[in-house]
Parts: sequence; structure tokens; C-alpha cells
Amino acid sequence: MKEYKQSILIMMSIIFIPMVVWAFNQNVADFSVRTDVDANSIEEIKVAPNDCRTEDQFGRAVDVSGNTSIVGAYGNDDRADNAGAAYMLHFDGQIWQPIQKLSPIDGDEYDYFGCSVAIERNYAIIGAYGDDDHGNNSGSAYVFTKDNDFWYELTKLKAQDSQASDYFGCSVDISGKYIIVGAYGAQDNGSHSGAAYIFVREDNGVYQQQKLIVGDAQPFDYFGYSVSISGNYAIIGAYGKTYHGEKSGAAYIFKRMGRRWRQLIKLVPSDGAMNDYFGRSVSISGEYAIVGAIGKDDSGKDAGAVYIFKRSGYYWFRYAKIIPSSIRKNYCFGTSVNLSDGYAIIGAQGDEMNGMRTGAAYVYQLEQHRWKQVALFRPQDGSDDDFFGCSVAISGQRIIAGAYGNDENGEKSGAAYLYGLFSSYVNKYSIK
Repeated sequence: MKEYKQSILIMMSIIFIPMVVWAFNQNVADFSVRTDVDANSIEEIKVAPNDCRTEDQFGRAVDVSGNTSIVGAYGNDDRADNAGAAYMLHFDGQIWQPIQKLSPIDGDEYDYFGCSVAIERNYAIIGAYGDDDHGNNSGSAYVFTKDNDFWYELTKLKAQDSQASDYFGCSVDISGKYIIVGAYGAQDNGSHSGAAYIFVREDNGVYQQQKLIVGDAQPFDYFGYSVSISGNYAIIGAYGKTYHGEKSGAAYIFKRMGRRWRQLIKLVPSDGAMNDYFGRSVSISGEYAIVGAIGKDDSGKDAGAVYIFKRSGYYWFRYAKIIPSSIRKNYCFGTSVNLSDGYAIIGAQGDEMNGMRTGAAYVYQLEQHRWKQVALFRPQDGSDDDFFGCSVAISGQRIIAGAYGNDENGEKSGAAYLYGLFSSYVNKYSIK
């Protein structure tokens, strides 16, 4: 039986300490923030909470909106074993500063709160796919909102038809008043066929608007493993879909028409193959959508690839396929993807330039109808099995990448890296 406790959200003070940083106090919680500036004046900020311990996996999920970032640590044990937590960071015009640690009022063991995160302006969504309210691993997602500079829990989301092993909350996103939540374990069309749910935020609460499933759903499609929403469009990944072979994968685009969301198109690349895992990551923004295929073997086994699609009326057509020349086997290019305002950031958590599975993040810009690589980030202190790029996000000139395997405060305690001089980096180092 779950033990309900008061939320421990507390406003914290921030103290600047030269060369290392700030100590960030929330009861026993401290933050270590290291600022590195290389010879070319490219600033890299590493955030590693001192209260994170072995297997907290801080950085497993990240997002950024304007001057605020959110980082999930789904293995955090503050409330109970693997109950999870999420951390809010703020950019003050010069540096990123930690401001608050979030945990749900009813957090319990193995909830994995922070397995997925999304933020837009004054609202944040945090998934907890291990929540057991409607059965083991039925899952939930929490909505937080901001009052002045303080984030507090607004409501808890659960599917109306939630069941055990749905893993509702495995993926989340937000756009305006609409929220999308994935549940890759939903069983409407067989085990792990999957589903996604649309919620709408009204003046008096947040309500489930529609459950999304597809007509060709099959067992182990994992539909809903990845989700993204932008305006009237949503994209949902189903990396387990059998189309060009087992787990070749697919992605589905829906459009809001009045109060209903309708499937527009099923995306499958013409060169798809078995175990491509197309749909493992997805993002949509404006008239573009991006889909990761971490198992693509063009540059070696599991080297990975990313596909970009563009909207033309109701139709979405393949616009570009991206495989950097530096990609090698097991890089898993496309582990994570994010689109924003003509930029795309792509994680490759298996990149080995700085050590085995240290990871990397690639940035592309849409320029004269062509997606052009303009930046490549690898952590300056990267080491084996950091998995940098496991999660990525971009908003304007703000970039964040998670490295859940970083061992700063214990094995897989995790870290997140932020880059605040992105515009100057691109201007100086854009790849021709």
C-alpha cells in the first residue's frame, strides 16, 4: 500500500563558487555545476547533482524551453527505491543554475518518475511509467506548473482505461494546451501493441480528450514508445512494427480536426530493413518531422540513421536521410532527436571518439532547403559508458544533452551538459 507524504519541494539558495561552481541546497541535496571554456571560448556546463547516487541516471530524459531546462533522474531514491525525481535548471543570462528538485506527492518505489520529461513555458510534464495505481506498471504522468519561480504539482494524469503493464508515461510531450502521453505496453491489439493519449488543459483542469491507436496495430509494435506534438500535429513512433521485416519500425502522424485527432499517414522508409528500429525516437515542429532509426546498418551494424519528413498539404514526404560521415557501427545515431525553429539535434549515445559509448550530439540547421550539419558536441570530460546523447533538446540557442551513464557521483549517477554559446559556435564552426 502506498504511503502518501507531503511534497518536499523547497525553494533553494544558490551560492557561486569560482571554478567549480555553485552549491545548491535543498535539505541534503547539493548540485555540482562545472563550467568549462575551451580554447575557442565554447562554453560547456556540466550539471551533476551531488545528491544523485549510483544508478540514479540523472540525464535519462531532458527538455528545454527558453531559459528553463528539466532533467529526469528516474532512479533517484529520495522517496523510495527508484521512485525517481526531476530537476529544474534556469538560465540567468550568463550561466545555467539549478533552482528546484521535483518529486510527486504520492511517489513510491519503482515508479521511475522522470523516465520522460517535457516542458513548455510554465508547464512541465513528467512521466512515471512504473506507477502502480491501476496495476503493476500501469503508469502515470504528472503536470507541474510555475507560480512566480516555484514549480508545484498541478495534477496527476492516468489513462481512463489504464491497466497493468501499460507503461503509460514512458514518453510525454506538450504543445500549448495539449499534452500527449505514450503507453507502449497497452494491449488493445495484443501484448505491447501500444497506445497514446491526448489530454487537453482547460481552465478547470486537465482532461483526457482521446486515445490514439492505429488500425494496423499488432503485438509488440511498441506504438507510443516515442511521442511528440506541435500545434495541430502529433507523431508517434512504433519501433517494433514489422513492415520491412521484424522491428523495421514505423511512425504515425495525426492531425487535430476540431475535437478529434485523426491519423494522416504512416511513415515507413523505402529502404527500411529488419531491426532498423525506425521510430525509436521522434520529434515534430512546424512542417517538419524527424524519426530516428538506431538500428540502421548503412555505416555498420547499429550505426543508425535519421529521416526527416516534410508536410505538403495533408501528405508528408521524405525530405532527407541523415548519416554523418563520422558514424560507425554501434553509434546508434538517432538515439534521441529534437526539432525546434529550423534546428535539429540528434543524439548518438554509442559514439566512441572519446571512449567506448561516450556519446555525441549533432546539430543540423535548415538552410536553403537543405539540412546542414553545423555543430557536433562531445563532453570534454567524456568517459566510457557515459551514453551522452541518450536524450537531447534544443530551444533557440539553448542546447541540453543527457549522459545518464556518467559516474560523477557513483556509477550511472548521471549528468547533463548545457551549451550556452551555441550561436557563436555555429557561426565559427559550421561545417561546409
